[in-house]
Amino acid sequence: MKIAYISGSYLPSRQANSIHVMRMTSAMAELGHEVVLYGYAGGNEISVDEIPAFYGVDSRVSFQRIPPRRSRIGRELQYAYQIRPLVASQKPDLIYGRHLLGLLSCVGLGPTIYETHAARSGVNGYLEAWLLRHKNLRAIVAITHALAKDVQARHQLNVPLVIEPDAVTPVDYERITPARLVGNGRLKIGYCGHLYPGRGVELLIEVARQRSELDFHFVGGEPVDIDRLRASAADMTNTTFHGFVPPQDVSRYLAAFDVLVAPYQRRVQVHGGADTSRWMSPMKLFEYMDAAKPIVISDLPAIAEVVSNEQHALLINPDDTTAWCEALDRLLDPTLRHQLGENARRLVRQQYTWSLRAERILNRFTAGGGASP
Repeated sequence: MKIAYISGSYLPSRQANSIHVMRMTSAMAELGHEVVLYGYAGGNEISVDEIPAFYGVDSRVSFQRIPPRRSRIGRELQYAYQIRPLVASQKPDLIYGRHLLGLLSCVGLGPTIYETHAARSGVNGYLEAWLLRHKNLRAIVAITHALAKDVQARHQLNVPLVIEPDAVTPVDYERITPARLVGNGRLKIGYCGHLYPGRGVELLIEVARQRSELDFHFVGGEPVDIDRLRASAADMTNTTFHGFVPPQDVSRYLAAFDVLVAPYQRRVQVHGGADTSRWMSPMKLFEYMDAAKPIVISDLPAIAEVVSNEQHALLINPDDTTAWCEALDRLLDPTLRHQLGENARRLVRQQYTWSLRAERILNRFTAGGGASP
């Protein structure tokens, strides 16, 4: 099929939404589809040809990047207006995407699948309702059961609602050279991702303060957040902030850590300040699982949809610093570390790869009949 994937992502960028759309479009291309990814031109010097290498994904995806309007006012509306003739000239068999205004602009051009990562309200809620009533809509994809319930509560649906969490592209860790980390053989605790409020990094700093015999490593984050956290840990010698690492290099750090942590709080902030704790399906979790390392992660409903406590990970109260310390104490046991890591990798590779995700979604769609119920 010829697929037009409409995103609102900056290409390239450090944001999770751009990594998601790159992984998803790459998986579609690997399945043999002709994919064009629409997005904003990122604000750096990376050329279109260099984008796949930046993300470490398949190079068969084509790109249409729209320079963003300087003012945020009307930026998305202008973007939606500009991509419509480009999508029309592509003559796709399927229009797929996450960008609400972009999909509304293009849904009249052919069969469409809408993927949602958060509940919409206000003006966006009305726009979403308009899209969901369009005759060309074939299916809705939600990333968690909780989000699917919210969508069903807000709208009367006439098309299938598919629940597909985020996923991972399996890494051949036998061929990965682990990052070189400072330390003297002590257990290395690794966190990879943004350092926004709600990601629980402040809790990790306190855990590190109470477990000075362990080394804590933080990969990712914007400079302002790194400076803030470094200042809070200035009196400690067991914390290291590595800063931003390109997506294709993250696996080297995952390979080097002994334990992987994700202390999401009950309010989880993403870029722009929105709270996603009720509906999130963090790619970080799936990347952690693929690394076959033990995971300590917050016991939130969206997380428990994917992994089981004591089987694939240790799920801990996000507010309880003592419980996090005790979980790390348990993982001094190498047998438990190995068991949890192997169980997690087996699960993610059997159910949660980008290729399987794309295949399941697209198998519900045929050019003649649309999405099957």
